[in-house]
Amino acid sequence: MAVTASTLILYLLQALTLILLARILDPKDFGIISLAAALIGICTLFSGLGLNSALIASGEETNRVAFHALLISTTLGVILTTLIWGFSPAYASLFGGSELAEICQWMAVIVLINALSVVPDAVLAKGMMFGRRIIPATANSVSYMAVALGMAYSGFGLWSLVYGQIVGSFIALLANLLVCPTLRWLRPHKWDGLLAKSLTRFGVTTLGTASMQYAYEYGDKLLVGKVFGATELGFYNQAYTLSALTVGRIASITNTVLFPAYAKLRDHKDRLAKAFLNSLQMVSTITIPLSMGLLILAPELVIFLIGEKWRDSIPFVQIFAFLGLIRPLSGAASPLFMAINQPKYNLHGALLMGVSMVVLVIAFMPWGASGIALALVGAYVLGFIYNIYVVCWKTGLPILPRDFLVQVTPATVGTLVMMGIVILLKQPMLDMVNGAHNVISLCTLVSAGVVGYGLTLYAIKPSLVSEIIELVLTGIGFGGKAVKPMRTEE
Repeated sequence: MAVTASTLILYLLQALTLILLARILDPKDFGIISLAAALIGICTLFSGLGLNSALIASGEETNRVAFHALLISTTLGVILTTLIWGFSPAYASLFGGSELAEICQWMAVIVLINALSVVPDAVLAKGMMFGRRIIPATANSVSYMAVALGMAYSGFGLWSLVYGQIVGSFIALLANLLVCPTLRWLRPHKWDGLLAKSLTRFGVTTLGTASMQYAYEYGDKLLVGKVFGATELGFYNQAYTLSALTVGRIASITNTVLFPAYAKLRDHKDRLAKAFLNSLQMVSTITIPLSMGLLILAPELVIFLIGEKWRDSIPFVQIFAFLGLIRPLSGAASPLFMAINQPKYNLHGALLMGVSMVVLVIAFMPWGASGIALALVGAYVLGFIYNIYVVCWKTGLPILPRDFLVQVTPATVGTLVMMGIVILLKQPMLDMVNGAHNVISLCTLVSAGVVGYGLTLYAIKPSLVSEIIELVLTGIGFGGKAVKPMRTEE
């Protein structure tokens, strides 16, 4: 199965799991698991130490580099897993939930499992084996879905989420080892202190960036949980997750694919600039209509998909729709900075966003949890502006600010037409179904928007539509030739 089809299936599974679990469990359950995930997330981040990026960027012999990375990440994984066990009671008391301590202790094993997964995943990414790389992610999702849903329907409540994540992470590790093209990096190599230092130095730089990203990825959730409670956090986090599944994951996909691709072009500035701009256009063509579609259909989608009990999450979904708009476009610059060996720009951008987040939270806190969501979006907007500045004036690439505007214009115009069509049809469709949307009415609204968007895009730039269609057909096995989303030559 091609990567495109596999990725689509993976996201459909994740979305289905989210919907079914949300219908079974309470918002408070998702709030508690979010607090646990925040602690596990930061420890996982430090156990990896940015070694995946260091391994991909290294020009040394892969097996030797991978062995050193494995030793470092495994050691850190063991240490941090142990620390979580001791720190969990204090962490739980901070947020006023005794059950949280036991959950964190059980989930601590995920840190070690993920530390062991760093190297095989990086080896696959370095070799640009994206077809194989989707297998562990799919195995994780399928395992999590089976365990979490089975236990939730059996009445295990919150613990179904805990055990689902543990089993999913372990199955993903096994899959990583099975699909890795070689396990020669497991063979002991003579310890090279200089190599380890080089890996660690590069990794620490990317870790600094990732740490700041973690701060505004989880900092807002910790603040919501502390100030407004686990139930409000459940609404907040579920909205964030919905946005991430529909739009946000595109950022992680593009970064994964583009980093090694850009690295091969680092010595050819004209080709690298063209590759970046064409990738930006492809990302914007997908993310802009998706995020704005989520904005205008959030009330209908939330109630229909996950139920009336989640109504309070609708304002958060609409705010995070803007996050889904900005994040992939801003994130497109991150692999570019890494590829030209300038990870410091990612760190500087992350610092700017972190500081901005603090200032904006203070300013918007009177608006409650919605104010915190707005602060997060505002921080990403400032980060996007910074990335444009760096790309145009600091990288030495022949790219100007107007080039960004040119790349996103077709998608922007098409999205405005799409929004107009959907808004005009919403009330008539609602009247036809007696005030409660169903599958047919929602599919009609979405289909009308997609057709309007597609026709507008075709009128503006026919070649872009043709390329997207051929790319999709090739991805699912029906295309006549391989089409690359990045064109590097005229």
